[in-house]
Amino acid sequence: MLNMQTRSPNFLLKNCCATVRRRLWCFPTVHPQSVDAIFQAADKRNMRMLSGKVLMDENCPETLRDNPESAYSDSRKLIEKWHGKNRLAYAITPRFAVTSSEEQLKAAGKLAAEFPDVHVHTHLAENHDEVDLIAKQFPWSRSYLDVYEQLGLVRERSVFAHCLHLDDQDRTNWRNSERQLHFVRLQTCFLAAACSTCALHRTQAFVPELARMWAVAPA
Repeated sequence: MLNMQTRSPNFLLKNCCATVRRRLWCFPTVHPQSVDAIFQAADKRNMRMLSGKVLMDENCPETLRDNPESAYSDSRKLIEKWHGKNRLAYAITPRFAVTSSEEQLKAAGKLAAEFPDVHVHTHLAENHDEVDLIAKQFPWSRSYLDVYEQLGLVRERSVFAHCLHLDDQDRTNWRNSERQLHFVRLQTCFLAAACSTCALHRTQAFVPELARMWAVAPA
């Protein structure tokens, strides 16, 4: 494991692959001290860093589990401590809907309403199995994206990773919104290999630049 205070920040500076609006994005864990470690190391190096405590309260190991109350209280304290300090910015970060209860996602949505200048980041529609699981876990939702929409996590400064298997209505709604699609090039190249021809064709029509990214696989 890389030491967060020494080797990791230097590694990220040399090998950065995940950025949003020219800000380095780094995932901690569910533990508040991991967020402190990331931001302390980044601030020491004057890095333009975006990060936030990961929220997970179900379908994950017990050692990596919080709850709706701690997700809200810990995140709020961390936002107040770090957001806007020098070049640092905070992101409310449910891991993805599979690992959060409805109550926890509501708590994240409450934070998003209370702090409109922070980012929201989570994953969306990475594969078909995940989409099917969300339909069972949130039977009241119209789609995977609708879960986030109804629970207050879709707004300006919301950033969703992957977005490979959205339906037609979601793509239509997206075109007129302030939402962002965020792709990690290396990871998306591997995901693309598993897409069906139909899914690839429909995604190309939605965001043509994806096809160009997928076509340039690293050596």
